[in-house]
Amino acid sequence: EILKDMNEEEFLTWLDEKRNAQKEIEEENANLLDDALLLSWVKWKKSLDLVDAQNNLTIKIKREALNLSIEVAAEASLHFFIQVLLILPDLFLTGFQSFASKSSYLETAKELVNWKVLSILSSFATMAN
Repeated sequence: EILKDMNEEEFLTWLDEKRNAQKEIEEENANLLDDALLLSWVKWKKSLDLVDAQNNLTIKIKREALNLSIEVAAEASLHFFIQVLLILPDLFLTGFQSFASKSSYLETAKELVNWKVLSILSSFATMAN
């Protein structure tokens, strides 16, 4: 009904207003789309940064665990070496005395094996591996 009462000039004005309104709506939608795309890209970038940070942290934790394992193994090997050096002379002397006394093999074995020292040496050897 509105169009019936309009003349040609009013119709062209109405048509221009309608086109301008349509353009404004399209521009507003384009701006909203641009904002949505920007927000999506920012979220994606932050998630990539978070993944990189988690990967770096994982690598640092693995390095630290490896360093600690190496440190424990080296220290245990050193203790094992020192304990062997400390017990070796006693082992030789006990062995020579046992064989010189012509005692039985069982008695010789009992004199050679010190369970306390054997326990210490086995624990250090286990940690060294």
